[in-house]
Amino acid sequence: MERHRDAVEGLLLLGDSQFMCEAGTQTAALEVQCTETQTPKSTTSSETQTSPLTFRYSEIASNDEAVKFYTGLPTCSVFEQVLAHLLSCSSPTLAVKSHTTTNVRLCDADRLLLTLMRLRLGLLVQDLAYRFGISESTVSDIFLAWIDACNVL
Repeated sequence: MERHRDAVEGLLLLGDSQFMCEAGTQTAALEVQCTETQTPKSTTSSETQTSPLTFRYSEIASNDEAVKFYTGLPTCSVFEQVLAHLLSCSSPTLAVKSHTTTNVRLCDADRLLLTLMRLRLGLLVQDLAYRFGISESTVSDIFLAWIDACNVL
């Protein structure tokens, strides 16, 4: 639990003004990346049956209030800066851990959003699986991979 708390505190420190940059460019790039990585879902025996409901970062990317509610980060640009910093610091780790499961439907922004929603809102794995349209084991794999990446910081 201490490790998770340290990781969250590290994320919040990244919101400092030293990482400020233009949000519009990063938002557009993230939306393109999310669109490109989403593929039609092929149901396997390990996937849970889900409804067509899917929650994505692109839905809240231009709404600072929603980003703050779901993640605890003050603005969309801070979210994008945290994402960029995490990817630059631990990209190989995240690439191996996040892509070894069948979660290619989620882009990196969606994976970070899922992780922060679990930390901030205390959402259960089953709830996140339903919201993002993926299996519970995939939610768990994503969460653990991103917590490990945050711990590296």
